[in-house]
Amino acid sequence: MNNYKTADQLLSEDAILSKQADIALLKIKKLKLREEKANDIIKRNVIQAMTAGLIPIPALDLMTLTHVTFKMTDDLLKLYNVHHDKIGISVIRSVVIGALPVVTITGLGSMVKFMPGIGSLIGSTSVAISAGGLTYALGKTLSEHFSKGGLLNEFSIKDIVPQFKSEFKEGIKLAKSLDKKELEAQELIKL
Repeated sequence: MNNYKTADQLLSEDAILSKQADIALLKIKKLKLREEKANDIIKRNVIQAMTAGLIPIPALDLMTLTHVTFKMTDDLLKLYNVHHDKIGISVIRSVVIGALPVVTITGLGSMVKFMPGIGSLIGSTSVAISAGGLTYALGKTLSEHFSKGGLLNEFSIKDIVPQFKSEFKEGIKLAKSLDKKELEAQELIKL
């Protein structure tokens, strides 16, 4: 029996290997494109959340922020083709509520807006930055979870706390780096 391969067999194996390499490259490009789309979704919603924080009416800013975070979550679920139901949405609500210390700070900033004059300015600024950080942290945490094939019912608040805190710090930096002109240039709040 001959252990040598014919030229046709070698060409056929090369073609198969080439196709496999092309498929692998295509998968990598697809993953990078999805990550870019996720980052775009997160940034757009950070800007919307910060804009919500600038709303001068106390409590309305927090209601708008909640809407923005749920909308972002829905956009990420669609991007990663993650099926969700009422239980899954409850998990996300728990995550948002689980970020209670951040939400409390944001809420206190919102209440400062009741003070005439300077209260509105200070409150709006602190709420806008906190809202941007919160939205960024939630978006990045969800995006990473979904990119690994995670589902909503597998999402554990205890497991994500360290990442969420780290992402919140990064989100605050991002929020502070966005200047007012960029915020105003965006189509701000889509209710």
